[in-house]
Amino acid sequence: MKTVAVISSIYGDFDTMIPPADQDMPCEWIMVTDRRQECPPWRVVVEPRPHLRPSFAGKVARARPDLYSDADILIWADGNLQIHSSGFVSWCVAQLGETPLAAKDTRAERAGMRDEANVAAAMWKYEGQPVQQQAEHYIAEGFPDDWGRWWTGLIVRTRDCPNFGDGWLTEMARWSCECQISLPYVLWKCGLWPAPMPVTGEHFTIRPHAK
Repeated sequence: MKTVAVISSIYGDFDTMIPPADQDMPCEWIMVTDRRQECPPWRVVVEPRPHLRPSFAGKVARARPDLYSDADILIWADGNLQIHSSGFVSWCVAQLGETPLAAKDTRAERAGMRDEANVAAAMWKYEGQPVQQQAEHYIAEGFPDDWGRWWTGLIVRTRDCPNFGDGWLTEMARWSCECQISLPYVLWKCGLWPAPMPVTGEHFTIRPHAK
């Protein structure tokens, strides 16, 4: 049986750590954060990054969950996901099929890269960050504006998935920590197309971030 790990991250006061529902298959739970706290079954990994704003510090584990577990399958779950279903992990694993990567396709929710950037520009957590210039740069680089876009709150990958995380972190450091703008560009450069995940409220709910 393949091993599975769920990796999440909370920095600052954006979210509160809460225990997930008991699962119908074995898995490891890892929380990367900036402060010592207890919340079983999460195994807390304390990695302070005081030189980074919290909204960027938490992106390290999102882009490189393989740094925190040797599991065969790595599930990134955003810190504001409340996992209430016992079938969450097994459902995530099933989404991979024969592919090394799975994520929710959001093309139906955004008209294109520019639309993604315009929505982000209006959010307080990206205030002052050049998200619109970032989108224009990618389009000028040849990124096709009708190409895929994916939600980054839940990403499933295998350990042997090509490493797109380093390039993803590089783009966030270059431009903005709005990871849904840079992810499509990085996957396009890598030639990776995730299997689409039909994300619904069956297995988890999305709690609003605290400001």
